[in-house]
Amino acid sequence: MKLDFYRSGLRLLFDHGHLTGVDVWQQEPGNYIKADAGFPPNVFLQILFGRRSFEELYYIFPDVWVKDERVESLLQILFPATLSWVLPLW
Repeated sequence: MKLDFYRSGLRLLFDHGHLTGVDVWQQEPGNYIKADAGFPPNVFLQILFGRRSFEELYYIFPDVWVKDERVESLLQILFPATLSWVLPLW
């Protein structure tokens, strides 16, 4: 699954339902068809840390998108909204 963050991105690799790797991935300029989902810069962190669900981000940010229902379901399964607390680095 390829996630586009507009200036950068990630490629999540799965094998038989298990996450086997995460690579840095860069979208070709002007060719947004190859990504499976898109998030504005830093918005993906909200879903990663459980602050908001994918449905909430999709509703709040007009430039959050997914290619199809399969990708949307996978995002909801991998990143459910939950209570989280992230400590600052300083």
